[in-house]
Amino acid sequence: MSFEHVQDHREYLIREYQMRLGRNPHYSQRAFARDLGLSSSGLNDFLKNKLKFSLKRLTDISKKLSLTAEQTIHWTDLCELRFTKSALQKRVIKNRIQLRINDERNNITVEQFKVISEWQYMAILELIQINPQMYSSADRIAKKLDLTLSKTKESLKRLQEVGLLKINSDRIFQVCESTFVNNNIPSSAIRNFHYQIMSKAQDALEKQPMDKRYNSSVMIGIPQNKVLSVSEEINQMIVKILEPYSKIDSEAKNIQLYCLATQFFNLTNDKDKA
Repeated sequence: MSFEHVQDHREYLIREYQMRLGRNPHYSQRAFARDLGLSSSGLNDFLKNKLKFSLKRLTDISKKLSLTAEQTIHWTDLCELRFTKSALQKRVIKNRIQLRINDERNNITVEQFKVISEWQYMAILELIQINPQMYSSADRIAKKLDLTLSKTKESLKRLQEVGLLKINSDRIFQVCESTFVNNNIPSSAIRNFHYQIMSKAQDALEKQPMDKRYNSSVMIGIPQNKVLSVSEEINQMIVKILEPYSKIDSEAKNIQLYCLATQFFNLTNDKDKA
């Protein structure tokens, strides 16, 4: 099943809530309803198929979920399909929905979406590349990344299912080249990944001593038409800095897994044109 065009009218809300809950374990369904502009009972009734949202309400919630225009239309069709009593209308809507889903054959699956959107998958792959013999143990990976053993085993299984990881004849993990990362990656997957990385950075800021991390922020006025150029130069700078360290000596001792995360964003209010 694709994340872009789901098959159940409740799925966009359920998955968004699960992603937010993953970022904040204390995030409640009541808080989710509030952030969507709904009452807690209204959200609950919708999830139980007892309430139909109006077109305006669907449009408003779609914006808060950052759904694309096509996803919003798709969601509207799913809701209409669930609640309409007209057999003819059901048939017409079903055809529209199926056409969209069929067109997504080349898009990523939900399992691939999870791999892209959750930080631990890329970290596990990098650890295995650093030392396949050492990190072919789920227990060692769990301890190194401060994950539960069950979460680690689940992640390893999913990496194998999507073709990013395999076990060779010596029972050693081997990282495979990606076969699915393409232009069809939903923006929600990328956003969720960055949310998680920023959360890890916040933890490091609180818990790691200065000699184990580096933090720096600079504020500067930049013409809007130069923003893309600056972004490209930042990418080039990252490559230049990390390239000398990208080839790890197998004999090197005490190799640690670091994350270099960059943020470059507008601090000003775009609505104020003065």
